[in-house]
Amino acid sequence: MTRQKPTIVDDLSKALHRDVAVSSDHTFERRRVLSGLQSILCVVAVVTTAACTQRGTLGAITPSAHTVAATDIAILFATDRSRIKGTDLFGAARSPETTFGRLDVEIPLERSLGTITYPDTAAPERPAFHVLNGVLFEDNAGSRDALNQRLAHNPAGQTIVVFVHGYNTNFAEAVYLHAQMTVDLGMPQTAVLYAWPSEGTASGYVYDISSVLFARDRFEQVLNTIAGSDATDIIVVAHSMGALLALETVRQAALRPRSPVLGKLRGMFLIAPDVGVDLFNAQRQVIDPQTIPICVIASDSDRALGLSAWLHGNEPRLGQLTRPNAVARLTAAVIDVSQFSNPASDNHLTVAQSTELIGLIRDHRSGELAACATPGAQGTVDHVALK
Repeated sequence: MTRQKPTIVDDLSKALHRDVAVSSDHTFERRRVLSGLQSILCVVAVVTTAACTQRGTLGAITPSAHTVAATDIAILFATDRSRIKGTDLFGAARSPETTFGRLDVEIPLERSLGTITYPDTAAPERPAFHVLNGVLFEDNAGSRDALNQRLAHNPAGQTIVVFVHGYNTNFAEAVYLHAQMTVDLGMPQTAVLYAWPSEGTASGYVYDISSVLFARDRFEQVLNTIAGSDATDIIVVAHSMGALLALETVRQAALRPRSPVLGKLRGMFLIAPDVGVDLFNAQRQVIDPQTIPICVIASDSDRALGLSAWLHGNEPRLGQLTRPNAVARLTAAVIDVSQFSNPASDNHLTVAQSTELIGLIRDHRSGELAACATPGAQGTVDHVALK
């Protein structure tokens, strides 16, 4: 098990001791800071504990693993992460160039819905997600050809779903999460992963925000490349801080006199968006609600967003809003998945981790998700329930 230093806690503790040392007369201020620190330690622990668990790696398939029953899925991706020197793997450093490619991922059948098992060199026989093969495309034309080939052989139609991962996610984790959600949620559409350069550490929150700003132009170029394919419809699905990147990019495109992607963008699904409400409202003044509906999947039990709200001066995050009076002021529809919260989880990715909710979506027993991203659903909140 690889441990990451709980830098957030360390930094807060150092700041606390520094403040205490300034003057012995500041007793009230010391107590206030200490109280604030104690109140968030439980939330910080959610993030830092996650950093102590096994992290994702793109493990190649081994002969023994080939005997495991599995499902294979091809992942098309675009990334502006730099390659790790001497390899075809991608790290956390930012690259001025965007790379397009495909990875063939093997997903073991012997697992529970909503789970990802990373390759473990110490136990290669254990069923796990593996990469079977991979290819990098030379240019945008090569990526468009790959998209068109997938669209031509997809009976689900000419829709492309673009997935944008969130904060604290390395490249392997983004690939495996994309594969897991595609299979578990039964998504038949052609899908593309956009992997922006997250640092992939719990302490990298500020770095990740800078990476979001860095990635806006490149993500817009990726969306334009996708719009230049044979696709008739584009849907953006973004998680956590990835929602900030998606919104900023679409806002940027909307400010241009002509944008290839806006004519094909049919809607945005934001899963636990780590976006301030005021910022979202400002973005929405540019992103036309009548042509680009937005659906927010929210939970009032999302502890990761609780920490983010604290880091942003106690400003509520968009993914926390579930009360009708708060949602009514949004030009977006909200699906409340709080019912599926797990006391042992940070509840930041419930839609991909809750067995009950995944089953509900797979079985098409609820029309909330389909109806959410429509112009008429703006300012409404639906509470997903088992039926």
